[in-house]
Amino acid sequence: MNNYLFKYSIIKSRQLIGKRVSSVFSYSSSSFSLGFKNSDFFLYIDLSPQSGFVFPITQKIIKTSINEPSFLQFLKKKLNNSTLIDIEQNGSERVAYFLFEDIRGLIKNRFRLIIETMGRYSNLILTDSDNNILQAYKYVEPSIMPHKKYKKVKSDMPDLMTEDIETLKLKFKYKENILGLGGILRKNIKTEEEFLLLINTIRQSFQSDKFKLYLYNNKDIYPFNLHIDLKKEEVDDDFIVTKFITKPNKNEFKNRKNNLETILNKRIKSLEKRLGKVKKELQNCDNADKYKNYAENLLSNPNLDTKYKKSIKLNDIYTLQEINIPLNPEKNLFSNAQNYFKKYKKAKKSKSIIKKRIKETMREFEFIHQLLFDVYFAQNEKDVEDIKNIMVKENLIRMKKQKNRKLSYKPYEHIKIDDFDAYVGKNARGNDFIRIKLASKNDLWFHAKDKPGAHLILKLPNKLQSVDDNVKILCAEEIARRSKLSNDEKIDVDYTFVKFVKKPKNFKTGMVTYSNFKTITVKK
Repeated sequence: MNNYLFKYSIIKSRQLIGKRVSSVFSYSSSSFSLGFKNSDFFLYIDLSPQSGFVFPITQKIIKTSINEPSFLQFLKKKLNNSTLIDIEQNGSERVAYFLFEDIRGLIKNRFRLIIETMGRYSNLILTDSDNNILQAYKYVEPSIMPHKKYKKVKSDMPDLMTEDIETLKLKFKYKENILGLGGILRKNIKTEEEFLLLINTIRQSFQSDKFKLYLYNNKDIYPFNLHIDLKKEEVDDDFIVTKFITKPNKNEFKNRKNNLETILNKRIKSLEKRLGKVKKELQNCDNADKYKNYAENLLSNPNLDTKYKKSIKLNDIYTLQEINIPLNPEKNLFSNAQNYFKKYKKAKKSKSIIKKRIKETMREFEFIHQLLFDVYFAQNEKDVEDIKNIMVKENLIRMKKQKNRKLSYKPYEHIKIDDFDAYVGKNARGNDFIRIKLASKNDLWFHAKDKPGAHLILKLPNKLQSVDDNVKILCAEEIARRSKLSNDEKIDVDYTFVKFVKKPKNFKTGMVTYSNFKTITVKK
């Protein structure tokens, strides 16, 4: 956000003066908004290093941050129900001072919210009326610390908006730094004539409060015509919101989904590697009967001389066919037979353990694919955050344990199917939640057969003896609609009573077994 777009946004924000703060929201760890009573506008603030930004917006943004920064909680205590009484901003500086007043009975408090949008140095600071720092988004030693006096940011560069013309001409001539002359301005303003035209344009625009927004080179937005030879198009405030809020939020949301998918796909590769190794071990266990057969055949021929022999051919005592038995040439016949008996016992004992490991690995495969399904269908940041919490709980992501907090997020949807109430899990946790918390034992449970997907609970009145087949088909079609299948592709959906759905001990989030089911085949 360049100096002049920042100044333009502060001028637009002045319409909030006289309004009382009604809400303080956080959207992510670096983006916030202040809501105001009797106003359609929110003051949106983004302090991320790549896009420091402040602008009054009317578009409501979904609140995404579940764990609010402590700074925001402090702001709520101090600013809620206070009145914005003034806004200050000097020249081309990207620093604004929002003055709030809180009157409660005979007690009057004033607070100053200071917004600094300077790339990686962006900050949000709250001070009292004496400029003592109460709290800051980011503490910076030694200047931005609690109880310290806040000192106004003052640049040592001459300001394009306030400095006298002769000084600016001299600085421009010798290519010295000028506040407000950066980016495409520094690159494209070549002559003194162009420089003076730029100064006149900027100052007249802000003195008259008449602005037109232009996008230059599909990148930079200025609230006036720069009169330089660059590709430009006229835009509006909605475009600013799209460029600085909507698109970055979409990209951040997409990146968060991609990050979770990367972790899950990495886990799948690890499970595939483990499964290949375990199956190889199982093949060795399948040789158990062969080891036993070798031992019995050797012991049935006690007079054989096996010393210094690497193998011996015998007629199998069971099939009478010739077999070749590998030997250890350093051991006698009895020792070789004992060795084969040991291999037999070990393989037989290991087989049950390895089969159990294979079963556990396949269950985890099913769970990981369920999470991939959940990420694919996640609609907003809260959906993604809940899936991330599941992954933390199941040790797929390592994070420090946080205190359990009651969240307003619901991991399920409530829908109507032919006048029946139905609940659909949004993710693995939601699938567990609707079955455990919302279902009765005689409600119907639906799930795509042998595929990851949403679980659906159809609520049935206590006295209802049966449900029309058309309702069951509608439930199955709802499951199909939420699958990854292409249109018109068929899918089998199993259904049964909730009392026949069980979650065995040590099963992952959302994983169940079920019995006494029937299957409906529907198209997506």
